[in-house]
This record gives sequence, C-alpha cells and structure tokens, in this order.
Amino acid sequence: MTELVLVNVEPTAAAFVQAIKNAATSGAGKLAVLPEDDFAQEILRHSAGFERTAPEQADILCLTYRERAPLEQALYGQLDRSNGTVIIPRVAGHGLARALFLISIPKAGTHLLYCLAEALGFKTGVVCPDIPTPGYWYCLEYSNSHTVPRDFFVDSVRRAPFGNRMHPFPYTPALFIVRHPWDILVSEANYYAKPGNTVFSDFYAGLDFDARTKRLLEDGLMLGRFCNRVLAFEPWLHFGNVVPLAFEDLVGELGGGTLERQQRLIWSIQLKLGVPGNSRDIGAHLFDKSSPTFNEGRIGSHRTLMPAELKECLSSSNADVLQAFGYQSADNPYTAYAENWRTRPIRYAANNLNATPVAVEMNYWGHNLVRYRSRFYAVPIALGPFDLASDEQRSAGLLNADNLSALRDAVISRSLTGELTTRLKSLEQTLEERTRRIVSLEATMEERDARLQTLEKSVGEKSR
Repeated sequence: MTELVLVNVEPTAAAFVQAIKNAATSGAGKLAVLPEDDFAQEILRHSAGFERTAPEQADILCLTYRERAPLEQALYGQLDRSNGTVIIPRVAGHGLARALFLISIPKAGTHLLYCLAEALGFKTGVVCPDIPTPGYWYCLEYSNSHTVPRDFFVDSVRRAPFGNRMHPFPYTPALFIVRHPWDILVSEANYYAKPGNTVFSDFYAGLDFDARTKRLLEDGLMLGRFCNRVLAFEPWLHFGNVVPLAFEDLVGELGGGTLERQQRLIWSIQLKLGVPGNSRDIGAHLFDKSSPTFNEGRIGSHRTLMPAELKECLSSSNADVLQAFGYQSADNPYTAYAENWRTRPIRYAANNLNATPVAVEMNYWGHNLVRYRSRFYAVPIALGPFDLASDEQRSAGLLNADNLSALRDAVISRSLTGELTTRLKSLEQTLEERTRRIVSLEATMEERDARLQTLEKSVGEKSR
C-alpha cells in the first residue's frame, strides 16, 4: 500500500479544484468526480491536464455529495481503495463537525485508542457535557472509557431523567477497541500489582506473575472473574453506531502487527467518520511508549509469558470469551471478525426527541428545567402550563443555556438577584421612613429651640 488520503473542503468548485491541484503534486494524474452532474462538469472544466477515468481507477476521486447520507454511502464504496486521494465537501454533522465516544476494555489498548482519536483531529473532552461539543472525544460515563453496556443501559437509565433517552450516544459515532483476552490478562497481571497504578494493587502484592494471573482469572472476591469482566463488554459489538476495532490491527509494526493491516483499518475509520488525513501519517503517531499505562504493547505476549498449563486451562474452560470477540487460542493473534468490522457501515438512531420539550429537573428555585432543540430552558413555575414548542415568542424570553450546569447557575443568579433587589427595596423604604422621622425630629428640635429662645428672651425682659 502507498498513500491513502482523505481531504475535506468547502463545497465550492474552486475549493475542489485547488484540492485537486494540491493532490497532483504527488504525481497523481487520473481524475474522477461523482456524482456526474453540472457541479462535476464545472470542476472538470477547471482541471485541465488530468486524465478522466472511472472512479475505481482514479488517483484523485472527488465525491461532491452535499448531504450526509449519500456522502457516507459513497465513502463506504472506497473502503477497499489501496492508494490515492479522496476529496469530499464539509457537510453539517459529518467529520469533525460532530463528537466521538471512546470505549475500551481495560488493558486492551486504551491509550492507543486515545492517540488514534487525537491523531484523527478530535480534541480531548473526556467528561461528556449534556450536549457534546463537535470535534471532541468523550467517555460515555464520567471519565471512564471502560463503561460496560450493563452500567450504561441499566444503572444510568435509573439515574438519568427521561430514562437517559436524551443521551447523545445513539446519534454519535463510538470507537470500541478490543484485544486478545489472554493478552489483556497478561497486561493486567503486569500492571495492576504495581503500587500507584491502581488503588487495589495491595490485593496482588507479594504474588509472582503466575499467581497474579491465576488470581485475576478466578477472582470471585473483588474484581470478578476475568472472563466475566471481559464478556461484559461484548454487547457493544451489536450497536450500529459503534465501530469495533482490534488492538492487533491498530498497533502496527512497532507492536508486532503489520503496516498494511494498520493502514486499512485507519482508512476505514476515516471513511466512516469522514475525518481528513493521511492514513499512514495517522498510524505513525499511535505507538506511545511514554504512556503511564504502557507495559509492552505487543500482540501475542501471552504465548511466551503464560505457562503451558495455564494456557491449556484457559483454552479448555474459558473459550467462550475468545469466541465472543473472534479470537483463537492457537498461534493466530488476529480476530476473525476484523474484516467484518472493517467493512460494516455505521448506523445511527433517528433523533426524534430533539424537537420534543423534555423536563429534566422540576422545581429548581421555582423553575422547571426543560431541554428543547439542543438547549435548556428555565420555565418559571408561576407561569403555569407552558409549551415551549407552541409558544416560541414567550420561549425566547426565558433563561436558556447550552448545558444544564450553566442554566442552573443562571437561575440561581437571577433568583438571588431578585431576592437581593427585593431586600434592597425594603431597606430603601425603611431608610426613607427613618429619614422622614429624622427630618421630623429635626424640625421638632428646631421648633423647641425657637420656643426656648422666645422664653429666655421673655424672662430676660421681665427681670429688667
């Protein structure tokens, strides 16, 4: 494989023509544009010197679809491209114009996944706000990228308003990294016992590698049986918006893999997300030995580090965890599902709730907090029944924010300001009343002084 490059530009003919010229500096000479419409003809008229060819033979392919659905469909058709440049327009809700979720099994290459997201151009967000910011990657819950489906779809549903149906996950792409379970087990045995790596390192203190491995495998006291813990992540494979990827395919030559598998995987992710870049350059930024969680970062480590009797035990009584992710206990380190995952298109749920007002918190400082059209509104209870969807004029005057925390702060600020204003008016009224009394007293004093002066004058005249 040579170079695979995805470029996104403004949806104008001039922008496409300039991108074609930039791509041609690498020697590309065959050009194709889809769909074949008037816009394509305009691009071709301004791209003299290029040989027109079929899309599958083109060094440079322009996909000019301006709607997300047909553009995504056209990009899937480029999954098996082995070289060349694909140029696409910037489309709302596509590429870096949307957020990304990251999910990983512990010790399956979490830091590698973080590096991939950032090499693709996503900034570090970690804790997801109520409405995620486009161009950032987040964890599904808190700062935990190891969220299992049971926690997210059961525990979170109990805690979150409206059954957690307002969570952006179903409408947002997610990358989920897996790894050969026995390599995960080896990585846990090497990592968990080191003081400072985990808060439970004492549980493995004083044990050699074999003993730590056996304890992790059979642990029914603290973390739970190893195979059960890994199997708990398997349901993520069934969600259409989740892109599964294998550590062994992503790690590249430095981790014992191959450049070809790495590049094909990264290219498929670029196409599915619509994220620009050179797949080879992106792969070159992934292997990071400086990571605090890095141990060996190589595929197939269990084959040399595990004793033979333990490997035999694993293969005979714990094969279900291998089968769940398509791995084998033999010498093949790669999952049998890799190609299926690579070619599987992303499917998103229809976001039908965004245009429906949903109460997320009731009676907060005299307000009901409502989510509507990707914003949060504070509806004063004193207003009585109020439909945000049908009374947009009144809605425009409500306190609102793009996240719940900011709206709560605004409600508190306004409420406290109103309370302070009321108290200030009361104090001003009291001050005015006391000022009037003082003026009255001063007038009385002046009157008494005048009477005293009159009396003193009268007494003085009589004494003479």
